[in-house]
Amino acid sequence: MQHVYLKAGTTSAVIEVDAWDKSKTDASRLTALAYNTASLTCHYHRQGAAAEEAVTLADMTLGTFASGGFKELDATNCPGLYQFCPPDAALATGAAYCDVTFKGAANLAQEVVRIHLSPATQVAGMDTDVLTAAAVKADAVTKIQAGLSTFDPATDVVAHVTLVDTTTTNTDMRGTDGAATAIGLAAHDAKLDGVAVNAASAAGADFGEDECTLTITDTTSAALSDAQVYVYVGAARSRVKTTDSLGQVKFDLTDGETYNLWVTHDRYTGTNPTSFVASKDV
Repeated sequence: MQHVYLKAGTTSAVIEVDAWDKSKTDASRLTALAYNTASLTCHYHRQGAAAEEAVTLADMTLGTFASGGFKELDATNCPGLYQFCPPDAALATGAAYCDVTFKGAANLAQEVVRIHLSPATQVAGMDTDVLTAAAVKADAVTKIQAGLSTFDPATDVVAHVTLVDTTTTNTDMRGTDGAATAIGLAAHDAKLDGVAVNAASAAGADFGEDECTLTITDTTSAALSDAQVYVYVGAARSRVKTTDSLGQVKFDLTDGETYNLWVTHDRYTGTNPTSFVASKDV
């Protein structure tokens, strides 16, 4: 099985696929296939779909998308390597992968290409308050510089700022027995902790301090080892982790909180994403 990795929702994709000659014993590729080769068929099946979809193969210009396009790259220098344009519907969001099968042509070993469809990560808040070049006048920097160069601190006024010549001794920073200072430091510590948590989430860290074990299985409840797993909340996601031989993977989460789970594995047929409530290990 050949593997290709694309983002879910990709359109106008052009990928390369291999064709193998089953009449040979030296693993030779099969050359001279074309979109209209006798008995050559193509179907795709999206994860969890009830049935496969037939693809009508078509002629194409190499490197240019044409839905169902199929063409040999170079029989001399790249024998048995073809370009294929999967229909946009095959790559739509809502599935973790799509399998494309080529078969039927004389001497063609059945080829299955699995196209892995990674979810598109959205970042909240980027649709507003974005500064664009069109919003800035060409002479904006010049005007700002001109304004700064003419500011006279002796006579000009800054909004909401009162200038004084001298100050009295400041006793507010110490307070009574240092109480005011302690409260201020505690508040700043809390803010810094929040910044650290947000930075950790942005870098792909876990979401809490409670170790939680997740077990990934197939439809027969058999453990799925080597499954790629991550959890996320909104735009923040964890590191991608791999299940062990028991189908288990551990994340540091917050007990009782709700998270979304995404699993990628050849035999995983569950829904992506799946919502779950974290339960810490005992």
